[in-house]
Amino acid sequence: LYAAEDGNLAVRALTELGVTREAVEQGVDERIPRGGAEVSGDVPFTPRARKAVADSVGEALRLGHNYVGTEHMLLSLRQVTDGVAAQVLEAQDVSHAALVAKIIQLLSGLGLEPPSQG
Repeated sequence: LYAAEDGNLAVRALTELGVTREAVEQGVDERIPRGGAEVSGDVPFTPRARKAVADSVGEALRLGHNYVGTEHMLLSLRQVTDGVAAQVLEAQDVSHAALVAKIIQLLSGLGLEPPSQG
């Protein structure tokens, strides 16, 4: 959930909602054990990863955006209730609705028109 580039909208939204990188890492570690092997070469998308990418397009369209950004990916991951990302955010009391509201607020603060909710 937290990328190396801490200036992206997804990270900003999570930070402003009180979610820390450490909390996300701990939540993921509790749900998925770390592997010990190095992975080399191209790693194909899993079916769930492909769905998350496709769903991020849907999130962007629902918000009236003509691009897909980190914020849309975060929203799509939060929607998959049996996914690790959603479970970690649920444990932090971050709902999909709270994320949408925070992202709209952040976009508005950047001088962008608020997206439509249609």
